[in-house]
Amino acid sequence: MHGSVLLEVVLAIALFFMTATFVMSALNGSLSAVRTAQLEADAADLSITVLSEVQLGLIPLTSDGPVAIELKGYEGWSWQLVVNDASETAELADLKQIEIVIQHETEGFTHRTSHLIWNDPNRGLPTEDGADDLDLLGELGGLPGGLP
Repeated sequence: MHGSVLLEVVLAIALFFMTATFVMSALNGSLSAVRTAQLEADAADLSITVLSEVQLGLIPLTSDGPVAIELKGYEGWSWQLVVNDASETAELADLKQIEIVIQHETEGFTHRTSHLIWNDPNRGLPTEDGADDLDLLGELGGLPGGLP
């Protein structure tokens, strides 16, 4: 009789520790997913900020970086801008492909976004006849690589 009680206690303790291990593992996975989601959200916000500064002319449309981000709460973050010609045709010579790379040094996290942007700030605006440069892209069959 005493042996069966001892066996039940040992099995209960083993079951408790297995359950506790499973719960701690699930909690750790959830916290890791939350941290990754926060890094993704911060990186997306910073990427939009860098793109906006490029469009406003505050950052020159040339390859640059990595440059440390000097905003409160964003310690360890940096951005890099990679600029390439998007097309070799004369009509689209001002169209640039930019890649914005946002990195967090201590977390080892990298976020990349790619955009098409006109080098001339007046490009892309509708003309007097209502046509814009997107109509020109359609007439030329789109960009290489299947981009519309």
